Amino acid sequence: MKKVIFLAVMISLLSGTIVAYEWEIEVVDPDMINQYRHYISLALDNFNLPHIAYFIGRPSGGIPPSILRYAFWNGTDWEISMVDDESNSGNFAGETCSLALDSDRRPHISYLATDEDNTYCLKYALWTGAYWDFQVVDYESGRVGEFNSLKLDSLGYPHISYYDYYGDYLKYASWNGETWEIEIVSNGLAWGTSLDLDSLDYPCIAYYGDGNNLNYVHWNGTSWDFYNVDNFGGNVGSIDISLKLDSQDYPHITYYMFNQTLRYARWDGSDWIITTVTGNYGGAYSWLALDNQDFPHIVYYQALGYNWNVWYKYWDGSSWHNEVVNQPLGGGWNCRIALDSQEYPRIAYYNQNNVDLEYASPIIFGIEDDITTSIDNTSVILNNYPNPFNPETTISFNLTAKNAKDAKIEIYNIKGQKIKSFVISQSSLVNGQGSVVWNGTDDDGNDVSSGIYFYCLKSDNIVKVRKAILIK
Repeated sequence: MKKVIFLAVMISLLSGTIVAYEWEIEVVDPDMINQYRHYISLALDNFNLPHIAYFIGRPSGGIPPSILRYAFWNGTDWEISMVDDESNSGNFAGETCSLALDSDRRPHISYLATDEDNTYCLKYALWTGAYWDFQVVDYESGRVGEFNSLKLDSLGYPHISYYDYYGDYLKYASWNGETWEIEIVSNGLAWGTSLDLDSLDYPCIAYYGDGNNLNYVHWNGTSWDFYNVDNFGGNVGSIDISLKLDSQDYPHITYYMFNQTLRYARWDGSDWIITTVTGNYGGAYSWLALDNQDFPHIVYYQALGYNWNVWYKYWDGSSWHNEVVNQPLGGGWNCRIALDSQEYPRIAYYNQNNVDLEYASPIIFGIEDDITTSIDNTSVILNNYPNPFNPETTISFNLTAKNAKDAKIEIYNIKGQKIKSFVISQSSLVNGQGSVVWNGTDDDGNDVSSGIYFYCLKSDNIVKVRKAILIK
């Protein structure tokens, strides 16, 4: 497993605040040699641990290996399993896929596949805890499930919107506890589709329709209500589309235009508000998440010459902010975003330069301090084990004699509030190596809650920050 720190820790001395910011990039699966088409779906469980479903297939000039895989971060390493492998049968599995997690953290995956008769079908897989349970949701003589989007309702039942390519239908399937109920939502083109469920578990779907229009449809309890969101002279509709419902069940949609721009549309209760988020060949393979204030967070590729960068963009209530997650990638397929419980972005994407699946998570926080000296982190090692942890974790570090002056380890919660401090004496170091044990309590001895914490190594010329996850 390879880890890359893309951005170093940055220090701002304005208003006496230290701001630490770095992207940690993990290589999830490097076993993608000579592949050029990959679909990815990302979800976070209730411990903020990432789960990824992804397709490996179609090497240039070769036979599709057609493998659907699933990766899960166990807190220490990535566990990778084979969901469906049709590489030896001449069929394929997983070309487009969508992942959701139930309350027991079990993955549910919908995906395009072929059956034993080489007939295209929409399949569904559920991890039972011991094995993958497979079902064929829908099959046709044509290409059904070309694009699909999966969500789980309040009972944990799956709902899937998908495109029947040769039938030219937008379809919707829902599990009632015993069987799949399938209906045609719309006749005509439904290139791309994204599903979300409202507070009543009613389905809402965004899709590209006939005439290169962006359309939105939702079930009102008795029938489907249709809206045309954007047509822009027939210039709408390419690659991914992403729909999320906000706290009022209002839809927010990101979508890519044929003129290589990324757009964002939201319903304000009476009309669609449409914004061009970025141009200049930006916005391919975009994906959307909403925070607790219903502000959008978007990940997307942007092409600069023959290089593709992964960008993260978010709205703070008054303006858009851009961050480069990784560059240059040389192209790729899919990138996905999810927000953790503290509203930090987690991003999965395919890196064509390295030919691997990668996962990026940032460390971003602010803490009050009065340090104004220079920062030198180049030779400092800081980590903790185990991570995630319960009931305690050992924080290890190294310090030279020069750096050990007035050294301490401080622990902060996600709001930037200091909750624990350890003073490090030079006499406690052995060849510059030292460690402290944190048992999940604050300075008053009170147990702290489960969640993300930051531990910070400080001396008169050192600031080094890492992240720890406490699970109870």
